[in-house]
Amino acid sequence: GKRGVGKTAALAGIVASARVSGHIVAYFPDGDRLRRYGYYVEPSSHREGLFDLPEIAKEFCTELSAAHGSDVSSMTASKERMQKFLTDGQIDRVFRRRDEASDGDASDAATEISLDKLLEIGSGSTSLSSGCYCAVIDVLMNQTEKPFTVAMDEFNCYYDHGHYTHMDFDPTAYTFMPLNKITIFKPFLEAMGLYPSVAGTNIVDESEGDTLMKWGSVIVAISDSKAVKTEFDNELVASARALAKTERSPVHVVDVRRFNPLEVQHILYNYEVTGVGRLRFDRGDTALNPEEVAYLRMVSGGLGQPLLNACMLP
Repeated sequence: GKRGVGKTAALAGIVASARVSGHIVAYFPDGDRLRRYGYYVEPSSHREGLFDLPEIAKEFCTELSAAHGSDVSSMTASKERMQKFLTDGQIDRVFRRRDEASDGDASDAATEISLDKLLEIGSGSTSLSSGCYCAVIDVLMNQTEKPFTVAMDEFNCYYDHGHYTHMDFDPTAYTFMPLNKITIFKPFLEAMGLYPSVAGTNIVDESEGDTLMKWGSVIVAISDSKAVKTEFDNELVASARALAKTERSPVHVVDVRRFNPLEVQHILYNYEVTGVGRLRFDRGDTALNPEEVAYLRMVSGGLGQPLLNACMLP
C-alpha cells in the first residue's frame, strides 16, 4: 500500500485481535531498528555459520514473557530440543538457574523446562538469551496447543543494505551478513520464504525441511517511510506475488487501499465523537458537510495519516 494508507495500523489491529482471540503473538513493530541497532553481534556458540544478537534476544524474551508468560507456562522444552540451540554447558546453567529460582521445587522436571521460565532466564542473561529465545520459538512453531502468530512491521528493512558484520563471517569485515544468518531472525525469514533476486545483502534459501509453524501464521507489512531502496521494495513485493501464485502456496498478498468517500465520512464521524483536532468543537459542521468531506478526501488522497493530519490543522 501507499505511504500513510494504514498498513501499520492494520497490522497493529491484527495483533490486538489475535491476542484477544487466544493467539500467542510475537510482535516486531520496528524492523528498521532491529536491522541496525543490535548493539553487537557475535558468533553462535552452538550453531556454526550463524550469529547472535544477545541484547536484542534479551529484549525479545522480556517482551514475549510480559505479553504471554502465563499462556506458555503449560508448554515445555525438553533438553533434547534445547540441544539444537544451546551447548550442554549452557543447558546445565539454564536448569541450575531454574532450580535456584524455584528453591529446588520437586515438581520441576529434570529433563524439561516450562517456556515461561525459559523466557525469564533468557531475559536475564546475555550469554543464554539467544539460545533460550530460539528454543521457545522452535517449540511454539511446532506445537498445536495454541495458535502462534508472528507479526513483523517494516519487513522490507530486513532486505535492505546490511549493518551487521563480523570477522567470522568476512575476515575483512567489509561484507554485511544477511539477516537469515542471525539466529533470532532466521526462523521467521525462512517461514516467509521470500528470496528476491535484488536485495541489499546476498540472502539465499538455506532452510532445511518444513519451515512453517504447525498452527499459526506469519504476517508482515512493508513501510514506505523508511530509507529502503525502491528497487528492493519492488523486488520483495514481486517475489511475494510470484510465490502467492504457485500451486498450494500458503502465501497471500493483501493491498491496503485508499479510503473511499463513505469510509472517509465514517472516519470523520469517529474523529468528531472522540474529539480529534479541529473536529472536537465543530458540532458536525465538517462531518455533515459533503463539500468538506470531499475536500478532506482530496487533500489526504484517501490515505489515513494525511487525513488525520488534515483534521488536526485549524
